[in-house]
Amino acid sequence: MRAPLVCGVAGGVGVTTIAAALQARDLGVYCGGPADIVVCRSTSSSVGAAHRVVNAVPGTPVLVVVADGPLRIPAPVKARVRMVEPHLTALVWMPYVEQWRHIDDALKHAAAVSSHPDGVPKWLQPWAAALRQLGNAVLPLLEGPFSAPVAAGVITDHPAHGGVTSSRDHRAPGQQQRPGLVVQGSRSIPPSAAANH
Repeated sequence: MRAPLVCGVAGGVGVTTIAAALQARDLGVYCGGPADIVVCRSTSSSVGAAHRVVNAVPGTPVLVVVADGPLRIPAPVKARVRMVEPHLTALVWMPYVEQWRHIDDALKHAAAVSSHPDGVPKWLQPWAAALRQLGNAVLPLLEGPFSAPVAAGVITDHPAHGGVTSSRDHRAPGQQQRPGLVVQGSRSIPPSAAANH
């Protein structure tokens, strides 16, 4: 299985952090071609840019919306995300991590989420739960050519504070998550529990 291809709608939206955590290929700002994961911030303009990128990407990527602050996601942003959802394999809401503003090694913490899932500090657990959902959502895209379309199964009732929303699990019943994507050994935290941390 190949590594996921992660791109962003602009610089500074979180592509490098997500790519480091998933041991994925960081494409930087989208410039054309295949991508499995498109990353944007939780602002109206960033989600609008994500809509344009999603329409340009071959296949149906996963969209990651990274919270740009600790407050609730504004209603206009949620409305714009709803317009993009029909074009996605899945939607994942990555919560805001205040502590990353105060440390020099955010990428080291992000990579440790997948390599040492049982050692994740409490302040990073909501982000780790969202990362696991992202890993599960992107798996079906990694089994074929770069971005093969996959039937969408997006759940839209995301938690009020950014939280996570993801697709239904596209794997067959009883099928194990395959090695190669670094989140395979992590224990699951229900989205409701993650949103309350």
